Amino acid sequence: MKTIISTDKYSKTHLLAVQNNSSEFEQRFWRSIAKLQESKRWLCIIAPSKMPSKSFLREMGVQLDKMLVIHQQKSSAYTTTKKALLAGKCSTVVAWLDSCSNAQHQEIKALATQAKSQIVLIKEEYKTTPIEKRAVRKLSA
Repeated sequence: MKTIISTDKYSKTHLLAVQNNSSEFEQRFWRSIAKLQESKRWLCIIAPSKMPSKSFLREMGVQLDKMLVIHQQKSSAYTTTKKALLAGKCSTVVAWLDSCSNAQHQEIKALATQAKSQIVLIKEEYKTTPIEKRAVRKLSA
């Protein structure tokens, strides 16, 4: 299961658990990311599991001239995510992480609020806690 945690620039958090990696989901995901882009600030993609083609991203509405992709190990993605937010140049930071504790998530959320940035954290094969499972059930109800 893939878990996506999104926090907008007003600190509102959304949690989504996904088991479907279909092309339809990928299209919806990248269209949503494109809507988060602001023309004068960057979209930063950190440690993606896979990146779609440039033509696909363009088709989804992503502004490639304002997108930075950082390929690296997921184990260092947390630190890079913090640096991207501290720089204050990104409208949205999308990061694939191996793990993220509650304290780390709160720190990233605070940095995103301070930078007036959106943050989307994606955790592959994430094992949800009982509390998160209840939150996911509430969201999907």
